[in-house]
Amino acid sequence: MQQKYRILLKLLLYIRAMSSSEKNSKPEPDRKYDAKERKCLKCREEFLSSWPGERICRTCKSSSAWREGIAA
Repeated sequence: MQQKYRILLKLLLYIRAMSSSEKNSKPEPDRKYDAKERKCLKCREEFLSSWPGERICRTCKSSSAWREGIAA
């Protein structure tokens, strides 16, 4: 039982020692992605995608239809 309290105390001290920015920062991804030319799924134009899940170009994302959630 005492060992559980020691572990808990160490964890609490570690969390307290972390700065607020470390607690709230976005975690680093496990892998780095290379930018790649992809076709936008909305307008079909080529654009530089920074990761595999980015499939809509900035032009389409900045359109009012995209921001309002209107289906194309």
